[in-house]
Amino acid sequence: MKQLSIIYLLLIFFLFESCSHDNNDRYSIVLERFEDVPLENIHINETDILDLFSDNYEIIAAPEGAVHFTGLGNHLLVFEDSLLIATNDLMLRAIDLETGDLLNEYSFKGKGPGEFQDISGIISTDNKIIIVDGRLMKISIFDYQWNHIQDHVLEGIDARSHPGFIFNSPYFYYPIRDHNDHLIQRIKLNHSEESVRSFHNRIISYAKKPEQYNRLVISSAENLEIVVLHLALPYLFFYNEDLKLQQIIHVHLPGIDRIGVDESEYSGSSAGAESVQTGAFLNPPPIEIETSKAISMMFFLRNVVYAEDKLFFYYANRYADQQFLTMLEKKQGQWIKGGSYRFIKPDGDQFTIFNIVYRKPYLYLSSRWEEDIIRINADNLLR
Repeated sequence: MKQLSIIYLLLIFFLFESCSHDNNDRYSIVLERFEDVPLENIHINETDILDLFSDNYEIIAAPEGAVHFTGLGNHLLVFEDSLLIATNDLMLRAIDLETGDLLNEYSFKGKGPGEFQDISGIISTDNKIIIVDGRLMKISIFDYQWNHIQDHVLEGIDARSHPGFIFNSPYFYYPIRDHNDHLIQRIKLNHSEESVRSFHNRIISYAKKPEQYNRLVISSAENLEIVVLHLALPYLFFYNEDLKLQQIIHVHLPGIDRIGVDESEYSGSSAGAESVQTGAFLNPPPIEIETSKAISMMFFLRNVVYAEDKLFFYYANRYADQQFLTMLEKKQGQWIKGGSYRFIKPDGDQFTIFNIVYRKPYLYLSSRWEEDIIRINADNLLR
């Protein structure tokens, strides 16, 4: 039996190698799934990463002795003078932007109109707040006084792609999980079904493995340009207002191929995935695999945010011991490397980023694991 398992693993490894599009790039086979558009390469090296300390940025913290935190949330919104944090228990916590004081708390648990069972995303418009409920597959729309306006059902929503929802008037974009060809849907709120349109080709076919390669996040610019980033792939896909693919950027990141695992750490089953010793696969190349065995995945990229002529994304690879925020800048119509940053807290530990929000000219960084929130002027980031 042990010999058969070894042979099986060798066959799978040979399949991976034989299907590789480029022996030097395990991910390049993904490009065959998209039309031929300009491909740009941006190289991020370890020497490019700058450490920023507390004198380089602002800390938004709760007042001393307060029972609340400004951080420790799954989602973050920024208004003119306040922050809105969504917590694990479906509570919405409003925080004063300057003092860190708790302004209010809201809860809308339930299954009725304007109520939700899950907060998969929060979006603000000029005068509305949109709550995405991935469990009930709907969005609830409120005004800024939290008066419920209406709900919309979202067919086939993939709520696992946090924070993969955006609203850029008049369109709402969200990931979908059961479309045969595409991974994103665009709808016009308050319009007929004919206004629904899907785009962005699947990486792995529906109901095939490893489906985690289909997990993505979306952001948009004011001119309706859309950027798509997959959590386990080092590519940025840019679409124009007509949803036509315009450009792909391959971001070369340090340690991206260091996807190992300490077998002693996974001596048994962990988080529903089989251990290496029983035949789990860790981040195989993005090809479809016929196997009943578990595939353990590492998501490297968390969030992507448009900030006018800048683009930000966060890279976290624990196997390569790398975590940093990267800024790309658009100059003369071309995206170039701006800078990469680690944020060092006053206690010397690194700030772990989960949410990235831009409100001109500031970038706000928060995390479900950090008690405070960081604010920094995006125009003043060191190069």
